[in-house]
Amino acid sequence: MSNKNKTQLDDVRTERQQEIVDKWIANNGRGTALAVTGFGKTRTLLMGAEACVNSKNAVTQRDVTVIVPTNYLKKEWEEALQHYNFPSKVYTIQTLIRRYNAGKKLRTSILLPDEIHRYTSDQFGTLFNIVSYDFIFGASATIDTEDEKYAIVNDKCPIIDKVTLDEAKSNNWVSDFIIYNLAIELSDEEQILYNNMTNKFSKYFGTFNWDFDLAMQCFSNDDACKRVASFLGWDPQAVKIHAVQLFRVIQDRKFFLYNLDSKIKVAKEIIDRFPDRIFITFSESTEFAERLADEIGDEAVAYHSNLTTLVVDDKKKVVAKAVKVDNRTKYKDKSGNLYTWDQIKSAYPNKKLSLLGNKRRKDLAIKRFKDGRTKIRAVSTAKALDEGANFPSLSASIVTSGSSKARQSIQRLGRMIRYQEGKSAFQVELYAKGTQDEKWLIRRQEESINIQWITSINQIKA
Repeated sequence: MSNKNKTQLDDVRTERQQEIVDKWIANNGRGTALAVTGFGKTRTLLMGAEACVNSKNAVTQRDVTVIVPTNYLKKEWEEALQHYNFPSKVYTIQTLIRRYNAGKKLRTSILLPDEIHRYTSDQFGTLFNIVSYDFIFGASATIDTEDEKYAIVNDKCPIIDKVTLDEAKSNNWVSDFIIYNLAIELSDEEQILYNNMTNKFSKYFGTFNWDFDLAMQCFSNDDACKRVASFLGWDPQAVKIHAVQLFRVIQDRKFFLYNLDSKIKVAKEIIDRFPDRIFITFSESTEFAERLADEIGDEAVAYHSNLTTLVVDDKKKVVAKAVKVDNRTKYKDKSGNLYTWDQIKSAYPNKKLSLLGNKRRKDLAIKRFKDGRTKIRAVSTAKALDEGANFPSLSASIVTSGSSKARQSIQRLGRMIRYQEGKSAFQVELYAKGTQDEKWLIRRQEESINIQWITSINQIKA
């Protein structure tokens, strides 16, 4: 693309961003921009904040407070704010709640809640009670208007404009992409295990006439158990047991589908097949993300909420991993030997060893992945990078497991379609054929485009 064409594209996007800002101002500085990842939500919110700070109607100096769901996004916003000359603070929602939920309130002129859909949950829904503000400008790539908690966003910060994936793609604000749904066949042993779980699921769910809400009531409410027991002619305790067993088998089935060994094998084959691609892999299990990173080897780093402490040498090469043995921390090296801290220092006398904990591991993983000078070309994550992560060089992603929510599918796709000149990206969704895994995939892709169903990695074109 020529510089002239790129400038024209940037001008069109800026005009669209300004259009959203104008709508926000017209709505008395209250509203949410719903826009696909890659459009420039951060810049749009900052344009609005800057216009508000510089408004002729401002009697006193206006300040800006940004709320984000992760430390990764906090760093991204802090870097972006360096280019603006107004007073600002960035908080993670967790820090904000710890600091202000004891009867205190944070006061700010302009509140910018990024990923605003996150602040309707039971865990983070106190945001609007602990912050007082004059203006609020929210952003998200995904808000489920069918969700009962959408009313919170609609009341506090209603959607004022929407930039869809189709609009972004037609304007070249995001890179070209294709989604491949790749079927994984269960082994004979895996199929037997899955069939057993399915039979148990049918047995216990049938007790509640296939009514999930009723099963949930019986799981947590003895009166509901009595009502169902009276109808069935059962003992209430038997109904309770069926409810408990139903939710146990649901969890067992999820764990089984999320952690299939065959998915690790296929994911590694895809990464090996495209050595010039930069990958991100998503899963629903931190254990799986760690295993996949280990299988990929020196070209991958793991990034998730449950990273174990590592023992590393002065070149940050991994020597051992921390493990729990009889409630004590020990360190297991690649040969399977277990050591205390003093023992491992003695076992490796020629190495200067140190511990690399969860936070430092995450910081180092992102630094090495984004560096471009290391051999790292894959980051293996669970759900920690579903939202907000900005890696323009990503050109491929592999989803090894996911929920049934369209929101998650849209967010994950957004990680690798950020515009980069000449980039054509692809995403591979791995699913166990003929299982609940396939049903979850179909549901979460209801709003997706450019999908191709395949049966072999040889059908992936890049």
